Amino acid sequence: MKTNMSYGRSPSASAPSFVPVVRSLGFKSAGIAAGSWAAGHLSSYGGVVSAGSPCAVLQSVGATGTCSPAGVTSLVVATTAGLGGAVGNSKG
Repeated sequence: MKTNMSYGRSPSASAPSFVPVVRSLGFKSAGIAAGSWAAGHLSSYGGVVSAGSPCAVLQSVGATGTCSPAGVTSLVVATTAGLGGAVGNSKG
């Protein structure tokens, strides 16, 4: 197993500062909390959540307390695309 030499952790090491934020959005160890932001986000998928999608990655983080490098990449790409769309669609 390779380790990240700058942190001395495996690539799927726990991300303690990130996990509470994800869980506070409603991505819990037992699943997505009813009435939470996560539940609203899940409903935007129309019942089909693909593996590797931001919703799937966030739920995995909430359930396991860890995030793989591929999961981080997926979230960064999705967030960047979402912000780009929001900025491109703003009227100001």
